[in-house]
Amino acid sequence: MGHVLGSAFCLVGALAALGCLGSSEEEACDAAYSPDAPPALGRCAPNVVTLSVKEVDDFVYLTVGGVRRRVFSSGPDVEEDVSEWFAKGTNTLRIQAANTLGPASYSVQLRVDGQLVVDESCASAPCANDVAQGGGILFDRQYEVATPRRPPPQTLAVGGTTGGKLYLNDAFTGLSLPAILTLPQGSYTVGVGVGEGSEGEYTGRYFEERVLVGASPATVTPTSSPALSRPNRTRVAILPIRTTYHGDETPENTGLLLDSDIAVMSSQAAATRDRLLEPFSYELTTWDITVLPTEEAVPLHRSADPASSPDTDRFLTEAGLTSVLASYDSVIFLYSRFRATGDGVVHGPCCFWGGGQQILFMNQMTRGGWPADFPNQYLLHEALHDYESYNDARLHFYNGADGLHGNEEHGYHGGEGTEAGLLQWQRRFIRGQVAEVGSMRAGSSFTDSPPVTGDLWVGVFDTMRRGVSWAHPGSLRAVRAPQATMTPLRSTPAPASP
Repeated sequence: MGHVLGSAFCLVGALAALGCLGSSEEEACDAAYSPDAPPALGRCAPNVVTLSVKEVDDFVYLTVGGVRRRVFSSGPDVEEDVSEWFAKGTNTLRIQAANTLGPASYSVQLRVDGQLVVDESCASAPCANDVAQGGGILFDRQYEVATPRRPPPQTLAVGGTTGGKLYLNDAFTGLSLPAILTLPQGSYTVGVGVGEGSEGEYTGRYFEERVLVGASPATVTPTSSPALSRPNRTRVAILPIRTTYHGDETPENTGLLLDSDIAVMSSQAAATRDRLLEPFSYELTTWDITVLPTEEAVPLHRSADPASSPDTDRFLTEAGLTSVLASYDSVIFLYSRFRATGDGVVHGPCCFWGGGQQILFMNQMTRGGWPADFPNQYLLHEALHDYESYNDARLHFYNGADGLHGNEEHGYHGGEGTEAGLLQWQRRFIRGQVAEVGSMRAGSSFTDSPPVTGDLWVGVFDTMRRGVSWAHPGSLRAVRAPQATMTPLRSTPAPASP
């Protein structure tokens, strides 16, 4: 249930005991908000806005004036002063609650000078009868919150490369350059992503500038400074496993990995990094690739069920390699679905898998005739499962309805923009430029073309901008108490054998 409380005559949020300020009083108080003025008292004291958030499952997004301010996920109750989010006048607060799987709930209260002005709670979302259940945005409402005694807003003009994509505090705004923003006074990080390119020649650079919005209009041109150059380095290990048993240990179900498989996989990983990941991430993220020694003595096991992923926990324990996940951010378990004869095993796997810190990758593509220097879309897909795991489990951001597998839910069915497969989807998912509208639900295909505007911009850009550090979660600003480092593996069907 929800409530928006206030006075019919005074701006919502002003203490009723003080009444409404007259114009001359407002002018006097405006002077008191000057950065050089002493703290204002009495009727000129700035409004104090406090926020309470609790019982969140899975995500609550709060934006003010179109600026993403905070994202909350399951965790301790939050009580904090958010006065700096608000400028003098009437501010538009937007509350959105999103769910992935299972139950959903939220409770949000906002007070201005102690007066409750917004109260939204739902113990089992969605609470509205006209909102469908499932994975997606289950609640979306806007409120007009008045704070007459805050510093006035100011304009920020962002210039630079025409058409560059505008980010504010790491969140895509949906705007392109040039753009003019009206913001509460305060500190902001302005980012601009530039470059699209075409298949085989993708481009992408990211420019960033920190700006303090004060009492006068400001102008910034981030693209006039050098672009950021690969500030985030994901440590990727390729772990080759010589022998794999697919259901049993008979010759027809024993996969044998060749040294040539390892060489091709290493080259394809480098090409995937150089020609897809780096330009798609605006060159914010790269891979430091290490090929580990081939495990010769201990086999990898998986069941005969094609949908069954390999048992990596058993393998790491028996091989004495449990520490590998502490040394690398992502580990590619490279194994063979081909016998010593070159034929496929009888009980071959259906898919590639990725999630948490693991990528389970058979040698389908090293035997498929793809050149060694060819970027591997399937490898990028599984790597993105690792990134979306981190974006959710460590940074606590919503990856969109059905996450990386939500391409059809968001209108991407393959071949968009004449690009092969889901390359356009992957690029926009990496850049946080996937538009999600409130009616989208996991498991339901969006039959129209991808929308150009939405209710929420989703993807894994926050992880691309900040980097991955599974081993040191406490060093990351948005991380709460560590949870399980391994999320359920997601599978991607393998391409047919040549």
